[in-house]
Amino acid sequence: MKKFHALVCALLAGLLVGGVAAAPAAAEPAIVAQVASEEPELLSLEIVSSLKVKGGEEIRFNWTVRSKADIDYSYVSLQAVTPKRGEQDYQDVGFDVTEPTTRDGDIVSGTDSLVVGGSSWGARTWYVSVFRFIDVEGNILFAYHGDNDTVANVPRIHVDGRNGDKDGPELLSVSMEPPGDLVLGDQFTIDYTARDPAGVASVGFTVSTPDGSERAAGSAPDRVDGDIVSGTVTFTVDRPYWRISEYTVVSSRLLDSFENARVVNAADNAVLTALPSFNVTYIGEPDNSPPEFVTARFLSPQIIWGQQEVLVEWRARDDSEIQDMVVILEGPDGEEYVMYNRGLIPRTKDADGLFTSIAFTHFEPPAGPDGTYAVTGIAFRDIYYNISVVNAEDNCILASLPTFTFLGYWVTEPPAPTAAPKPSETEVPAVCQTAAPTESPVPTETALPTETAVPTETALPTETAVPTETALPTETAVPTETTTATATPTSTEAPTASAPPETAPPTQSTEPVPGETEPEPTWWATPTVHPVPSESATQPATPGSPSASSTAGVPAATAAPTDGGTGLATTGTDGGGPWPIFLAGSSLLLGAALFLGRRMPTKSQK
Repeated sequence: MKKFHALVCALLAGLLVGGVAAAPAAAEPAIVAQVASEEPELLSLEIVSSLKVKGGEEIRFNWTVRSKADIDYSYVSLQAVTPKRGEQDYQDVGFDVTEPTTRDGDIVSGTDSLVVGGSSWGARTWYVSVFRFIDVEGNILFAYHGDNDTVANVPRIHVDGRNGDKDGPELLSVSMEPPGDLVLGDQFTIDYTARDPAGVASVGFTVSTPDGSERAAGSAPDRVDGDIVSGTVTFTVDRPYWRISEYTVVSSRLLDSFENARVVNAADNAVLTALPSFNVTYIGEPDNSPPEFVTARFLSPQIIWGQQEVLVEWRARDDSEIQDMVVILEGPDGEEYVMYNRGLIPRTKDADGLFTSIAFTHFEPPAGPDGTYAVTGIAFRDIYYNISVVNAEDNCILASLPTFTFLGYWVTEPPAPTAAPKPSETEVPAVCQTAAPTESPVPTETALPTETAVPTETALPTETAVPTETALPTETAVPTETTTATATPTSTEAPTASAPPETAPPTQSTEPVPGETEPEPTWWATPTVHPVPSESATQPATPGSPSASSTAGVPAATAAPTDGGTGLATTGTDGGGPWPIFLAGSSLLLGAALFLGRRMPTKSQK
């Protein structure tokens, strides 16, 4: 029995020693490096100008910031103490221009300033709401009035715009060469000099017919000599605004840098009254023809995301000038959206006698949904309100334009690999413009019905002398050829599908006189067309409609994997290691040994 107890004890000892030897050393605590913060720190901010400011005077702040990197820009935001309805309640000092700064070690010193001017200031009291500092490495400092004592301690500023500069510029002289009789396309100029201590922003003149039909033009000064400026205003006789009539200069409007305006009427000013009158004798023939679409192509790739723009270059022909245009799109939700022209449409034609410009859109919310868009039409309106609408199903050029896919406004990089073609690849194939007309004469080949007169084949019944002629009558059912003859009209429809733009004559507006009746905002299409951006795009999609993640060809956004929640088994001290197993096994062996030791009879018990 003693041998048995000794065996059990030796076994337990071996397990204990082996477990201790096999147990891994406890992991040492990780040493976290203490990296000094690189964020800038505001040390001081003070106003060094007067606390009572008038129009034309300056507000100036000096500041110091601890920053290892150089400054990118800074500015001070002011907030009105008492907000007023219809008036601007904030002003940014130093936002437009960053003045030179100095550095002493990691301390940067600088200034933000602004000259008070304009109606947005009014007579109000302002306080510093936030100081912003951004360095060249992208580190940002926002010091707010509510949680930064340095900002909160800056005193308030009172601005009394009513006691500042309220007078507009003074018109000193005007000269104009007698233009004589003018016709369509002619120009004439008016030279001027003006004066204002705050600077002259612009000068304009208005000419009028005896019955009050006016035309106006203006310009910014191009020469400055102290507080005196000079410049030239140019008028162009164009359609449809000018009339065949006598014109005289009736007024001038001057604006200074503080948005103070002065209007000078010829009835009260001898300088304007002395200017010569002139006649417009010809303004061209009336334009009753709508614009004619010529061609279009994509300048942007067929996969876009984020704030990228969709660009479509278009070219059109018109007898006068094109005033408006839209490119009509069909979105992934089946709704229609439009792309407007990017800026003003050029008023002059190119070397080919065409108007050329670019339509654009982007998908800043709320706008169209994510997915694939197709061009379904293009519409034009000229200055006489003649309107033409061309549909892709009737125009080979529009039908050949590729679709484009919008991946999402918050997408920051394209999918890999990118499938964006070069803009040159999106150009309309030349064959689309030349081959289609050559194919259109094919209907003349439909005269081949003369070949259908090949009823010479029907002479096959002469072969009915063959014993199997009973089966041949089934061949006489070859009037299936007559069915093909009836089907040929469908082939005559095919040319209309691929017809050139001339086969789709543009519609014409019923408003030949310019300016009399303004067309509806959606002049180009039915009320179902929604401009981009459209509020309707924010409505939830109907059941079964494509979504951003289910649109064919559009990669769905996937959530980035996170560090936690992996579900994998851990090792080492994090999961307990082998110690729980070892202790459980040792406990079972020890219990078994004690149990056997108590139940085993000794010699004396025997």
